[in-house]
Amino acid sequence: MWAGPIPWDRGRLGRHSGARPAALRIPRSHDVTRKVRNAQEQGRARSLCAVALHQGRHGGAAVQDGMRAGRNGPAPQRPRAVFIGRGGGCLERKTTPPRRAGPDRVDRRMSAVELAVQDVHGIETAGALRPDRIELCSTLGFGGVSPSFGLIEEATAGSVPVHVLIRPRAGDFTYGSSERRVIVRDARRAIEAGAAGIVTGGIVNGSPDLRLLDEVRQVIGRAELTFHRAFDSIREPLRVLEDLRSHGVTRILTSGGADRAEHALDRLALLVENSRGGIQVMAGGGVTAANAHKVLATGVDAIHGSVTTIVTGASTVTLGSSAGAGVARWETTDCEQARRLIDIARRGGRP
Repeated sequence: MWAGPIPWDRGRLGRHSGARPAALRIPRSHDVTRKVRNAQEQGRARSLCAVALHQGRHGGAAVQDGMRAGRNGPAPQRPRAVFIGRGGGCLERKTTPPRRAGPDRVDRRMSAVELAVQDVHGIETAGALRPDRIELCSTLGFGGVSPSFGLIEEATAGSVPVHVLIRPRAGDFTYGSSERRVIVRDARRAIEAGAAGIVTGGIVNGSPDLRLLDEVRQVIGRAELTFHRAFDSIREPLRVLEDLRSHGVTRILTSGGADRAEHALDRLALLVENSRGGIQVMAGGGVTAANAHKVLATGVDAIHGSVTTIVTGASTVTLGSSAGAGVARWETTDCEQARRLIDIARRGGRP
């Protein structure tokens, strides 16, 4: 779907360039900016990252990779915060305020960080680490679907801007009329609940569903609108950038058409080159602290990560038909991985 009439070895659309896109070269002046910013951060306070694990009745649950929750007996009305030590990370953090990115406030010197979360633990982790924004969803293991409105209200009560994923089901991105109505209604209610932006998208015959975007834009007002990784299913991705912008899209979320963003760095750089002065490019798809510096070097406006770990509980009951479904093991945000990812972006991509 990324192969087609538009060669990926071109620079700006319609202009051939055999050289590597300029977006892959970071000007030396940016290093000076980062040094000043890092020096300012040295004196900032540090604090513990409090992580609340929702267990219901806690039976000695443990977080993998050395993180232990211990035995608490019956859970109190509000889950108790569990402070993760050095074995599980997030012992210390820099309390850097988030930079609120927007269509008119793009900082080309430093990319923003969007942390994808799917539960209260993820929301609280984001509140402690303060990424630039949260993408709030449910069921990350299936690519994410729309979250509950109780979860939206919990997230928007914090200080980090919340962008809500509106996706009515797993699977492809071609929706019928009933599903489209659900998307529009959910988008409206998410904004009413305090969301700063909406993340959605649809595909019609290999092209963006522009009618759906118009309907969503109409109900969300001036809130930001991200076209999610449905973008990676578009047949001619370079040609639709201006169409998306003119239909109210603030940014695209893309892996460059690969399974992982780090496998499509040249394509990401080409998207950045073709989007200058218009739509923002956010790289997502397997972005971690280990590869973020390579992805950031393409010049993207933001990186998107859903860094997770597996929590093990006491129950042996299985729910649902999917492999691994149940209440004994579940996926949640990894606080230490998230902290490292955010720190690397704050340092301008230096590991």
